[in-house]
Amino acid sequence: MENLKTIKKTTTYTVAMYDKARVKAEYLGLTFHEYLKHLVANDIQKLDIPVYRIDDETAKDILKSYQEYKEGKYKTVDPSNEQQINKMLDIE
Repeated sequence: MENLKTIKKTTTYTVAMYDKARVKAEYLGLTFHEYLKHLVANDIQKLDIPVYRIDDETAKDILKSYQEYKEGKYKTVDPSNEQQINKMLDIE
């Protein structure tokens, strides 16, 4: 089952765009917001791209790791180079 949490966003429209969309929504018997939800739902219905959400703690861990990487706290090892791997793991 899909996650039913919601997110509230504010969007700015030109007056002409808003007026046309509002009139179309009224013609369909929908509110402006229902019409927009309908448009988005139809547009992404067949979207074949996975979307992942992470919790705040994981996002903080990722950011911290990225900052440490930028500061040079991580070593880069060529996974195809057995000598580099052994040296990094202190394997003789």
